[in-house]
Amino acid sequence: MPTCHILHFSPTGGVERAARLVGEAVAQTLGMATALCELAAPQIAWPVLAAGDVLLLAGPVYGGRIPALMAQRLEALRPLADGRQIPTIVLVVYGNRAFDDALLELADTATACGLPVMAGLSAVAEHSMCRSVAAGRPDAEDAAALRDLGRQAAEHLRAAPVPAPRLPGTRPYRQWQAMQVTPTASVACTACGLCASRCPAQAIDPERPQTSDRGRCILCMRCVKICPAHARALPAPVVALLAEKLGPCLDRRDEPALYL
Repeated sequence: MPTCHILHFSPTGGVERAARLVGEAVAQTLGMATALCELAAPQIAWPVLAAGDVLLLAGPVYGGRIPALMAQRLEALRPLADGRQIPTIVLVVYGNRAFDDALLELADTATACGLPVMAGLSAVAEHSMCRSVAAGRPDAEDAAALRDLGRQAAEHLRAAPVPAPRLPGTRPYRQWQAMQVTPTASVACTACGLCASRCPAQAIDPERPQTSDRGRCILCMRCVKICPAHARALPAPVVALLAEKLGPCLDRRDEPALYL
């Protein structure tokens, strides 16, 4: 049976929720099955792609770009695509500030892997570093909108030929500089090792999980999100600075959008 493959890089869960809503609507509209692939997993179970399938690539926005680690991992799709011309939808999920060049970059990355991009979407999820921004999103309103946009994207795929979408963003992409900080653990850390085992970048030593390797850490915040003891966090001054910078985002509500 033809399948809508939902490939998501979702360290804290917001991207996956948005991607499921869109992907399931696409699959239902086109009479397809769905299959999930977690690109942020330490070990990825790559899908087998076949003619007639559809691909949904979904990722977070870090400083107006897609994570470099995600782009690197998507290179594995090049041999999997193998010239099959699998119709591809790209989705970026951001914390209500802006997605800048991320959607264009994700589309360019897919195209370079031999995947024809036919639609793009943007959605909002709770900010991973400052959770008061877009708290609880995607919410019920987002869910309804994303399902509707997924159906529209699916109907668009029925047309032939489908032109390349007009996506916002500029080339060269904006420069991204990593913050010189990593999450650290408090005395509440039990050294259970869950953060180390689930870290996409393998930035946490299982033998010393209280700190992160700054050279590897991508600030995806998965370790903070999943810590059962709630022991991991960014330094308080960093959180306060982010809250001040993102303050204007608290009073507005960006909505999901479709680009064809």
